[in-house]
Amino acid sequence: SIRTYDETNTGTALTDGLVGPTDISDQIQVGRGYAAWCGDNLFTTTAFIIDVFKNPTIANTPVSLPMSWTDTGTPLVDGWNLVGNPLASPIDLDALVLGADVDGTFWVFDPVSGNNYFRDTDLDVGSGPMATSSTIQSSQGFWAKANGAANSVTVDESAKTLDPNGGSPFGGMQLQNTPLLRLGLHSQLNQFSDEALLHFGVGGPGADAIDIVKFTFSHPEAPQLWSASQDGDVLALNAWGTVPGTAAIPVHVNTAVTGDHTLEVMQLTQPMEGYCLVLEDLETGTLTEVVLGATYTFTLDASAPADPARFLLHVS
Repeated sequence: SIRTYDETNTGTALTDGLVGPTDISDQIQVGRGYAAWCGDNLFTTTAFIIDVFKNPTIANTPVSLPMSWTDTGTPLVDGWNLVGNPLASPIDLDALVLGADVDGTFWVFDPVSGNNYFRDTDLDVGSGPMATSSTIQSSQGFWAKANGAANSVTVDESAKTLDPNGGSPFGGMQLQNTPLLRLGLHSQLNQFSDEALLHFGVGGPGADAIDIVKFTFSHPEAPQLWSASQDGDVLALNAWGTVPGTAAIPVHVNTAVTGDHTLEVMQLTQPMEGYCLVLEDLETGTLTEVVLGATYTFTLDASAPADPARFLLHVS
């Protein structure tokens, strides 16, 4: 029930890279992230403590996190690395030193939602508890994406932060002053959920470097929510940019469990007050005004394809 991630695996699915230990004597590697299943049944676990005994890592000399990039012919899986905070302290993702081919977006798996939360250090935005916190707790595993050979990631003592509580999955949501819309998707069928962000302050309708492609390493029963660029890219953060006239943005949903699901307007920042936003259900024709706290419940079938989009977000 403990796995590392092998970025060089040539499988075409993200989960193909998960590798179990070969022997009980296998060593924990400094800077590597680990996935672990812990529970007394599939969805809950009694609280427990793990004691780790050894001298802490002191990063007076920068510690290199184990990164690689392999061109397997499947861009969806290439370059994903599961690394971890090796220091005995929370660290700030903004303080990591990144090679030229490493994205400034990092992801942390949240077992409650069944999906990953992201933090983008360039735009200073994120999802879930990482919306306003770039903190990674001591020993926390997180995902980093490489796009080429210049894929070094190093951390030293200067990356330590005094924030003991922020960051995924333990942080909180604070006010942001960028023009953001945050949509959430959940149901009463299980505990899982997902989020999608749209940024109307930077970028453009087509695909660009500011957009954040959705990372779909998730629980198999977790619902999926994303918006699409004008070019059809599957995006966790859609940097659409300013809308001078009108726009119709595709919003996609997908589930493995048939039943009622709810879309919720989780965040609509103050700079969005000049816009009129309406969500259209293309299957039922229902129109929902997009205001903070608004919800829309609809029936979603597990056999329904994610394409074409179920919804259009009308912006004017």
